[in-house]
Amino acid sequence: MVLVQDDINDIMMKNQANRDVLRMVNRDLDNLPKDLHNKIDEISRRAMDVNRQVNNTSGRIQSTINKISKELEPELKKLRDVDMKALISHIQLSTHNASDNVNNLKNLTEIVIDSSKQAKRLNADVSGKILRLREKIRLAREIANDMKLSLSGNGECFRSFRSVSQPSTANSIDFAFKVNKTVKDEDMLLVLLQKSHKEYMSLELRNKFVHFRWNVGSGEGLVIHDQEVTMASDEAVEQDRWYRVTAKRIGRIGLLKVKSMARLAPETKERNASSSIGSSLLKFDSSTAVYLAGYPNKYNVAPDISSNKLVGCIGDVYIDDEKVGVFNFKNSESSCQACVEVPSEPISSNIYHFDGTGYSSLHRGRYRDDKIYISFSFKTYWENAILHFSGDEMGDFMSIELVGGKVVLQYYMGGISIGRNKTNKTYNTNKWVKVNVDRNKLNALLTVDNERIFISSTPGKTGLDLKDSPMFFGGIPKSLDISKFQKISPIENTNLLGCMKDVSVGAISADVQNLFTGDYVGMTAGCKDAGVRTIGFYGDGYSMYEGQSLISGDTDISVSFVTKKPDALLLLSTDIPQLNYYSLSVKNGIIIAQFTVDSVGVSLVSNYSFNDGFLHNIGIIKSGRRVALMVNDEKHMERRLPSGATAIVIGADGSLYLGGTQRGFTVGSNVPTTQKLDGCLSNIIINGGLIALDKPKQYERADIGRCSYAVSPFQKQDEDKESQFDTKEKTTTATTTTTTTLPSTNKREITTTLTSETTTKEVKCAVSTLLNFYSGATSFGNTDASYAQIKVQRRDISKSFNISFDFRTFYPDALFGFLTNADHSDYIAAQLKDGYIHVSYIRSGPYSTSSNNKYDDGQWHSVYITKDKRDLAFIVDGVETRQGRIRAKLDIDAPIYIGGLPDDFEHSNTEVVRNSLRGCMKNLIINKDQIDLADTKIISGVGQCYRDVEKGAYFTGTSWGAYSNNVRVKKDFSIELYFKTQKSNGVLLTSSTDDLQSAVAIEIVNGQVKFTMKNGGFFITVQSKIRKEFHYCDKKWHRVQARLFESNLGLRIDKDPENIASSSEEFQYFETRSPLIIGGIARIFSAQGATSITVGYTGCMRDITIDNQPIGWYDLIDFNGIRRTACPQQ
Repeated sequence: MVLVQDDINDIMMKNQANRDVLRMVNRDLDNLPKDLHNKIDEISRRAMDVNRQVNNTSGRIQSTINKISKELEPELKKLRDVDMKALISHIQLSTHNASDNVNNLKNLTEIVIDSSKQAKRLNADVSGKILRLREKIRLAREIANDMKLSLSGNGECFRSFRSVSQPSTANSIDFAFKVNKTVKDEDMLLVLLQKSHKEYMSLELRNKFVHFRWNVGSGEGLVIHDQEVTMASDEAVEQDRWYRVTAKRIGRIGLLKVKSMARLAPETKERNASSSIGSSLLKFDSSTAVYLAGYPNKYNVAPDISSNKLVGCIGDVYIDDEKVGVFNFKNSESSCQACVEVPSEPISSNIYHFDGTGYSSLHRGRYRDDKIYISFSFKTYWENAILHFSGDEMGDFMSIELVGGKVVLQYYMGGISIGRNKTNKTYNTNKWVKVNVDRNKLNALLTVDNERIFISSTPGKTGLDLKDSPMFFGGIPKSLDISKFQKISPIENTNLLGCMKDVSVGAISADVQNLFTGDYVGMTAGCKDAGVRTIGFYGDGYSMYEGQSLISGDTDISVSFVTKKPDALLLLSTDIPQLNYYSLSVKNGIIIAQFTVDSVGVSLVSNYSFNDGFLHNIGIIKSGRRVALMVNDEKHMERRLPSGATAIVIGADGSLYLGGTQRGFTVGSNVPTTQKLDGCLSNIIINGGLIALDKPKQYERADIGRCSYAVSPFQKQDEDKESQFDTKEKTTTATTTTTTTLPSTNKREITTTLTSETTTKEVKCAVSTLLNFYSGATSFGNTDASYAQIKVQRRDISKSFNISFDFRTFYPDALFGFLTNADHSDYIAAQLKDGYIHVSYIRSGPYSTSSNNKYDDGQWHSVYITKDKRDLAFIVDGVETRQGRIRAKLDIDAPIYIGGLPDDFEHSNTEVVRNSLRGCMKNLIINKDQIDLADTKIISGVGQCYRDVEKGAYFTGTSWGAYSNNVRVKKDFSIELYFKTQKSNGVLLTSSTDDLQSAVAIEIVNGQVKFTMKNGGFFITVQSKIRKEFHYCDKKWHRVQARLFESNLGLRIDKDPENIASSSEEFQYFETRSPLIIGGIARIFSAQGATSITVGYTGCMRDITIDNQPIGWYDLIDFNGIRRTACPQQ
């Protein structure tokens, strides 16, 4: 009996082992990708067979046990007759089958991984070839575009071209032409742009005069110029035969100028006319037909446009300020021939204009690797641009960049030899700036105008091996892979919109470079400032111009815009007293046009929202006192200006603001919002004139000439209305448009290939929603100096006063309000100390009356403070009341400081909290006067307040913080933090030595949390092992515990088991001697050695500790863009 029981126990143990093996098989199957198709299915079926066999065996064993317990003696003989060896052999066979299945799966997995790696390499190679092919095509088109010869037409020739136009309220056509003396029919077409037979622009020669026609959809406009076009004699020089034509459409106004190019020809005037009131948008796009010299015979055009083709020559064509090379055509009629070059004034050969997408690539002449001298001048409005770059295959490089308006020089010679520094001043002023770089081995001198910056690289290699590397000026081609250089140090990759001149390169004596001798695209001779019609903003900038009145009679305003934010001030034209002004704003997505005359306001609002990321046009049509709001040529509302007003006059001291206003500027009370624009404006027309965006009086954080949004064409209005009821579809469309163009998104698409699933599943992260702000509430404490200064009369506060406000904070210390005098001999302060509310003042000495309860819980609390001669009291939340005695008359002066104190405010009173309120305030009332803090004339570091918040800090994707100046990494090093995000990529923490040999980083990469330690020459990396890529980007809090012990890394997320990675190398203690960067990679610090991505973190973080020491958000030594006061709940 004992033997039988032992055999059964042995069978049961083997059976359990079989089940364990099966669980391992099933687990391995679950961990594999789901698209291995037939092979995996076959293996799964084999595993299921094994499972059934083991289950059958288990059933037989259980039946045997039951029989033993019920009929032990009678069945003993039968049990002895059982062939146990056969049974055990059968189980062992099943086990071997399961083991074989596991081995097969492992082999198959290795094959799949190898195939995946090969596919990735092939994909990268193909992608690189495609980029290089596109670059060659673009170079070929540029060569064709830059051919100086013009097009000759014989009455049969016509050519079609690719459209460069976009939907717009303003267009321009500029070209030169001449007619042959043999011409018989003087009625001929010169240029035609046509979207449909009701949307077009054309230029024709009729009866020796140039006609300009256009139709925006509401009727044709026509301008005829009075310059007669004649055919020169045979003896005339070539220049005397040509005419220059410039046609512009601004809204419904057409402007035409025709001038003979003859040497002694008199100047002519610009002629104008208007089309019918109604439409102002021409929806030109890539499908628009563009014809020169004629069009196909069967092509459908408006009835009044000439069908005769040019007999003569046409060239030097520009459409919407973009050059159209007559030999860079789509289609051409066979009779078309080349004609002589259009005569032109000589342009200096050493001045170049870059269009923001181009570059020039030059080969080097004489070269010394230990010395280099580069000199040039540039001018631009852009804050960020690559001015010069050269790099070799081994990673050596040299770059001159514009970053945040400052000129940056960096050079890397291999190993640890890297030099980098920047100017203290900013130079994106659109004025000529002289740059000289003189490098000698490890050292360099960067001279920008009169500023001299000395640079010394880390000792090491002294040779910069760039002899066979091309020199790029004004930008770099998209096909150039700079990722290997960016691992060494961040490099700006935005091409220049602006001008360069006097480019010289050499070792000891510099040689002047002609940028046209190499390969180039997007570069033309000379320097043009005109033609800038677009301006971009990022939520923290503005641009200011001469004030624009809204004239009496009939006139109009037109502005195109794009944004995804709910609130934005688009345009404001105001006088200094702010009695007369008008504005265009977006509030909760709704467009609001506001007109104020002598402080009396009238508003027009749109019927639905337009903050959808698409390009829209706002039109204001004024006729007498009547003003109508048009959006995308559809009328939304019409009203009259205030009684008696026929114009809004803005004096010479007034200003036109775009995208916002400067800090401290108080806008008129009728303006719906002061929120600065995160988006773009273009084609701004007021009173029939196009605003020259490249001529600002002042500007800050404004991208003049560039829009970061992927601008999509105007939508039809019925599509817009439908989209109001299909938010999900609209959001998806807008997101798709953006993610296909932003550089950071492209980088993410390249790196998110850990599984075989496509990157389009990025949308499985929690949906990003708009942040909601509390109307009427103001935040303090997100900058170092955060306060508002309010002027009050001494007589109103010295004896009696009533002050009330609401506040919300998670921090225990805050200054709510402070009043004192010049020598600080008397004061009164309302503050939060250790969570308790204090009202502090002078009695016989410093004295405080404090609350019994703490109020730093992140909830809204109301405070009411009253003084009546000697009696002082304050009430909190209408419940807790505290009283005290105070001087009958206080010796205090204006102003009262709210929320904090200026940095330069000096006082030695230890009873007064020094730091500002780190939270929000609303409903401030002083002696029955409601105070709008956002409208205070003197403010600093004051912003909007999130509606719903929780403890933590918010990062925007471009935010970062720097903690300490050194990170010490010992053998028992640990980091802990909490995060919540809706993005699958982002750097959480990173620190690195200057030579990049030792570093530490925690990142989110393709949805996995990754902890990396670099120590000397080896890496240790451990990451989470979740199966769902989007598990951690669910906008929920997740806890990260990362530690180093001995030569092992441990990583635990939430309550999951700890993942451990080990290294055979012995860990060596190191100090980074660099800050710990939180939330991103700051360009002002050195490159990072342990990060695998450069994507900034978007979301919230809290409770960061290093070696059990907490890091406070107000302990940072430097930071950018962090909302440190609280984390918004989305």
